[in-house]
Amino acid sequence: RRVHLHHDEDKTKAATDAVYTCNHEWTSNTLSWTVKSDTFTISSSSYKTEVGTTASLTCSVAGTDKAPSSWKWAVGGKDYTASTETGVTMTTSKFENGGQNNQLKLANQKVDSTTTCKISLDGKDYTETVKIDVIVINTKSTTVKLGSAATITCDVSGSSSEPTDIF
Repeated sequence: RRVHLHHDEDKTKAATDAVYTCNHEWTSNTLSWTVKSDTFTISSSSYKTEVGTTASLTCSVAGTDKAPSSWKWAVGGKDYTASTETGVTMTTSKFENGGQNNQLKLANQKVDSTTTCKISLDGKDYTETVKIDVIVINTKSTTVKLGSAATITCDVSGSSSEPTDIF
Protein backbone atom coordinates (compact mmCIF):
# COMPACT_ATOMS: atom_id res chain seq x y z
CA ARG A 1 0.00 0.00 0.00
CA ARG A 2 1.31 3.49 -0.94
CA VAL A 3 0.45 6.66 0.88
CA HIS A 4 1.07 10.02 -0.76
CA LEU A 5 1.61 12.92 1.61
CA HIS A 6 1.49 16.47 0.37
CA HIS A 7 1.74 19.56 2.53
CA ASP A 8 2.39 23.09 1.33
CA GLU A 9 3.37 25.67 3.85
CA ASP A 10 3.17 29.19 2.49
CA LYS A 11 6.32 31.05 3.41
CA THR A 12 5.46 34.47 2.05
CA LYS A 13 7.74 37.34 2.91
CA ALA A 14 10.80 35.08 3.06
CA ALA A 15 13.75 37.07 4.34
CA THR A 16 16.66 34.63 4.09
CA ASP A 17 17.55 31.16 2.88
CA ALA A 18 16.01 28.57 5.18
CA VAL A 19 15.84 24.83 5.78
CA TYR A 20 12.55 23.31 6.88
CA THR A 21 11.96 19.84 8.30
CA CYS A 22 8.84 17.88 7.40
CA ASN A 23 7.89 15.15 9.89
CA HIS A 24 5.25 12.45 9.59
CA GLU A 25 4.48 10.43 12.68
CA TRP A 26 2.34 7.35 13.16
CA THR A 27 2.23 4.96 16.07
CA SER A 28 5.86 4.80 17.18
CA ASN A 29 7.52 5.69 13.87
CA THR A 30 8.63 9.06 12.49
CA LEU A 31 9.79 9.95 9.00
CA SER A 32 11.60 13.24 8.40
CA TRP A 33 12.55 15.13 5.25
CA THR A 34 14.53 18.29 4.83
CA VAL A 35 13.34 20.95 2.40
CA LYS A 36 15.49 23.91 1.41
CA SER A 37 14.08 27.33 0.54
CA ASP A 38 16.42 29.66 -1.35
CA THR A 39 15.66 33.37 -1.40
CA PHE A 40 16.82 35.83 -4.01
CA THR A 41 16.18 39.42 -4.98
CA ILE A 42 15.16 40.93 -8.28
CA SER A 43 15.52 44.66 -8.50
CA SER A 44 15.57 47.61 -10.83
CA SER A 45 15.15 51.32 -10.48
CA SER A 46 12.94 53.87 -12.14
CA TYR A 47 14.60 55.92 -14.80
CA LYS A 48 14.41 59.51 -16.04
CA THR A 49 15.48 60.51 -19.53
CA GLU A 50 15.09 63.51 -21.78
CA VAL A 51 12.68 63.19 -24.72
CA GLY A 52 14.40 61.73 -27.81
CA THR A 53 17.26 60.11 -25.89
CA THR A 54 18.06 56.48 -25.02
CA ALA A 55 16.75 54.96 -21.79
CA SER A 56 19.16 52.45 -20.25
CA LEU A 57 17.43 50.12 -17.78
CA THR A 58 19.06 47.42 -15.65
CA CYS A 59 17.37 44.51 -13.92
CA SER A 60 19.42 42.55 -11.36
CA VAL A 61 19.06 39.17 -9.69
CA ALA A 62 21.11 38.39 -6.57
CA GLY A 63 21.36 35.51 -4.10
CA THR A 64 20.73 32.60 -6.45
CA ASP A 65 22.81 29.47 -6.96
CA LYS A 66 22.20 29.51 -10.72
CA ALA A 67 21.48 32.00 -13.46
CA PRO A 68 17.92 32.65 -14.62
CA SER A 69 17.00 30.40 -17.57
CA SER A 70 15.54 33.39 -19.43
CA TRP A 71 15.33 37.18 -19.36
CA LYS A 72 12.54 39.14 -21.03
CA TRP A 73 11.45 42.74 -21.04
CA ALA A 74 7.83 43.78 -21.69
CA VAL A 75 7.57 47.23 -23.24
CA GLY A 76 4.21 48.59 -24.32
CA GLY A 77 2.65 45.11 -24.47
CA LYS A 78 5.48 43.57 -26.50
CA ASP A 79 8.01 41.07 -25.11
CA TYR A 80 11.69 41.35 -25.99
CA THR A 81 14.06 38.45 -25.42
CA ALA A 82 16.93 39.82 -27.48
CA SER A 83 17.91 42.80 -29.58
CA THR A 84 15.36 42.09 -32.30
CA GLU A 85 14.46 45.59 -33.44
CA THR A 86 16.20 48.78 -34.38
CA GLY A 87 16.68 50.93 -31.30
CA VAL A 88 16.44 48.02 -28.82
CA THR A 89 19.55 46.48 -27.25
CA MET A 90 19.66 43.76 -24.57
CA THR A 91 22.81 42.52 -22.88
CA THR A 92 23.18 39.98 -20.07
CA SER A 93 26.20 39.94 -17.78
CA LYS A 94 28.07 36.80 -16.78
CA PHE A 95 26.55 34.95 -13.79
CA GLU A 96 28.95 35.55 -10.88
CA ASN A 97 28.75 35.29 -7.08
CA GLY A 98 25.04 34.44 -7.14
CA GLY A 99 24.03 37.36 -9.30
CA GLN A 100 23.42 38.51 -12.84
CA ASN A 101 22.31 41.71 -14.59
CA ASN A 102 20.36 42.32 -17.76
CA GLN A 103 20.42 45.71 -19.45
CA LEU A 104 17.83 47.02 -21.88
CA LYS A 105 18.48 50.11 -23.98
CA LEU A 106 15.53 51.77 -25.72
CA ALA A 107 16.38 54.52 -28.18
CA ASN A 108 14.40 57.68 -28.93
CA GLN A 109 12.07 57.81 -25.93
CA LYS A 110 8.96 59.94 -26.52
CA VAL A 111 6.47 59.25 -23.69
CA ASP A 112 6.42 57.95 -20.11
CA SER A 113 6.05 54.18 -19.94
CA THR A 114 6.08 51.23 -17.60
CA THR A 115 8.47 48.46 -18.52
CA THR A 116 8.58 45.02 -16.90
CA CYS A 117 11.66 42.85 -16.39
CA LYS A 118 10.71 39.16 -16.45
CA ILE A 119 12.97 36.29 -15.38
CA SER A 120 12.49 32.53 -15.24
CA LEU A 121 14.22 30.71 -12.40
CA ASP A 122 13.67 27.07 -11.39
CA GLY A 123 10.61 26.87 -13.63
CA LYS A 124 8.88 29.90 -12.12
CA ASP A 125 8.45 33.39 -13.56
CA TYR A 126 9.20 36.57 -11.60
CA THR A 127 8.73 40.21 -12.57
CA GLU A 128 9.94 43.65 -11.59
CA THR A 129 8.41 46.88 -12.89
CA VAL A 130 10.49 49.83 -14.07
CA LYS A 131 9.00 53.25 -14.79
CA ILE A 132 10.50 55.43 -17.49
CA ASP A 133 9.82 59.12 -16.88
CA VAL A 134 10.41 61.08 -20.10
CA ILE A 135 11.22 64.73 -19.43
CA VAL A 136 10.73 67.61 -21.87
CA ILE A 137 12.95 70.64 -21.34
CA ASN A 138 12.12 73.91 -23.13
CA THR A 139 14.31 76.96 -22.83
CA LYS A 140 13.78 80.50 -23.99
CA SER A 141 16.73 82.81 -24.54
CA THR A 142 16.51 86.58 -24.44
CA THR A 143 18.52 89.55 -25.62
CA VAL A 144 19.02 92.43 -23.18
CA LYS A 145 21.08 95.56 -22.85
CA LEU A 146 24.09 95.18 -20.56
CA GLY A 147 23.11 96.06 -17.01
CA SER A 148 19.35 95.57 -17.61
CA ALA A 149 17.11 92.96 -15.99
CA ALA A 150 16.65 89.76 -18.00
CA THR A 151 14.11 86.97 -17.87
CA ILE A 152 15.44 83.51 -18.61
CA THR A 153 12.93 80.67 -18.98
CA CYS A 154 13.49 76.96 -18.52
CA ASP A 155 10.35 74.80 -18.41
CA VAL A 156 10.52 71.16 -17.39
CA SER A 157 7.47 69.00 -17.99
CA GLY A 158 6.67 65.31 -17.77
CA SER A 159 8.70 64.78 -14.64
CA SER A 160 7.12 62.93 -11.73
CA SER A 161 9.35 64.82 -9.31
CA GLU A 162 9.94 68.51 -8.81
CA PRO A 163 13.02 69.77 -10.65
CA THR A 164 15.67 71.87 -8.94
CA ASP A 165 16.34 75.06 -10.86
CA ILE A 166 19.97 76.14 -10.95
CA PHE A 167 20.95 79.32 -12.81
